[in-house]
Amino acid sequence: MRAVFVEKYNQLAVKDVPVPQIKANEALVRMEIANICSQTDTHMLQGIYDCGKKPPFILGHEAAGQIVEVGELLKGRFQVGDRVAYKGMYGVMAEYAAIPENEMVKIPDTVSYEAASMFEVSACAYALIRQTVQMGDKVLLIGQGCAGLLGTIFAKIAGAAQVIAVDINEYKRILAKKYGADVVLDPAQADYEEQLSRLSGGKGFDAVVDFAGIPSTMNSCVQWMRKQGRIGMFGVNCKPFAFDFFQLHDKEGVIYTAGHEYDYNEIPYRKMLDFTLSGQIDLHDFVTHKIKLENVQKGFDMIRDKDETVLRIGLIP
Repeated sequence: MRAVFVEKYNQLAVKDVPVPQIKANEALVRMEIANICSQTDTHMLQGIYDCGKKPPFILGHEAAGQIVEVGELLKGRFQVGDRVAYKGMYGVMAEYAAIPENEMVKIPDTVSYEAASMFEVSACAYALIRQTVQMGDKVLLIGQGCAGLLGTIFAKIAGAAQVIAVDINEYKRILAKKYGADVVLDPAQADYEEQLSRLSGGKGFDAVVDFAGIPSTMNSCVQWMRKQGRIGMFGVNCKPFAFDFFQLHDKEGVIYTAGHEYDYNEIPYRKMLDFTLSGQIDLHDFVTHKIKLENVQKGFDMIRDKDETVLRIGLIP
């Protein structure tokens, strides 16, 4: 089978390797689509995110596929032909993967593989918003890439009274409005801070969530949070930076991260399936580009070059 390897840091390789042999608690899944995560996969390629592996290793943690072999302990619960979404296990950017029961969820025929491949990042964004946003909140979301747009959707589902979405890119602001933002702002505008002050009534926002992962935006969460407000940190910055904990302390604020306070491996994925089947979310179109597995470098180049049309790039066999 073919698989995408970090051959060494900052160097990708598509290599032929043996199909994995499954254990009794695993299923062999044929990948139908595997997405490139613009944060984690990029950071793992660069060697600045510690995934517990050293090169060479197989990339990928967002995928969906079909079971072609079932381990003895899974028989009766899974069968050959079942369609599944992967739950975030590293090393799935390959034509086949051995997936344990707790790392996959069955999906019906009515859910596309593209939509199912989005369950991992969507579940992550949902779990963070669920902790950070409460009914009736005024919410500020910084960054409207793939995860940020999902945050906009889930903030509205959570009952936010007003969602203000911020992005420097006009196309992403247009998408934010499409996905439910009440107000969209360009942080490069001269009156940006004046607009935020007006929208928050000069008191700050109930919840501020950062999806950009830039030190300046992460610090601005504290600036724009109200007294006793909540901050969500989805964006990842893998290098140490100065953070204003005194202001956080002074405002009696709380920070939530993209870790999860309840069973991340099950409940958020079931919610993604429920939301998809009910029509509350349409994840299919978040996979904006599909390219062949062997052209994976092109996908990473598009992310590096900040192609504004990219939300998720799906690799297909």
